[in-house]
Parts: sequence; C-alpha cells; structure tokens
Amino acid sequence: MTDIKYIDIPDSKYGDSVVLEEYNGIYSLVAGTTNDEGKTFKKWAFPQTKNREPGKKAIPVKVQLGDQHSAAEILREMADEIDGGGEEYLTPNHSQFNESDTGGGIPF
Repeated sequence: MTDIKYIDIPDSKYGDSVVLEEYNGIYSLVAGTTNDEGKTFKKWAFPQTKNREPGKKAIPVKVQLGDQHSAAEILREMADEIDGGGEEYLTPNHSQFNESDTGGGIPF
C-alpha cells in the first residue's frame, strides 16, 4: 500500500484531509485527518454486518477508483462536474446513481 499524496481540506475546522492511495494497481481516495503537528492519519470504521451490527475488523474509509486510467478519468469527470462543465458525470459503462437508495442495496 502506497500513500501517494495527502491533501488538507482548506478551512476545515476538524483537520479533514484526503489521501490518494495505491494498492495492487488500484487507486483509492481515503478520508483522513491532520493533527496540530501536521501528521495525517487515515480514518477507520467498522463496516456493518448483514445484521446491521459493527464488524469485527476496522477498515479505512475510502472509495476505490480502479486502475490508474480509470481513476484519472473518474477524477477528471468529477472535477468537470464541480466546475459546472459537464452535463453527464458518468461514462456510458457506469450505471446512474439511484438517489432513492438508502444504503441497503450496496453492490459490494
């Protein structure tokens, strides 16, 4: 696991940050926090089991973006959406986000 870049979120009251990470060729964005000494730590969580109870093992809070090419494409599309330049932020091979999903049907 290689942490490539740490970016502090400007004007965050709580020292929020984002970590770009690469593991086995898969890139991820990981939630982080930076302390007063400037050291950044990843945020960890206990994912729910199928019975909605916390799991036994904590994992980093992250979003996997795929290989280098896919990760770069996704981040460019997201940046375009934030800048207001893109009408459609998902490529044709991705399904549209279902706003009515409350988290019960997570596909992973």
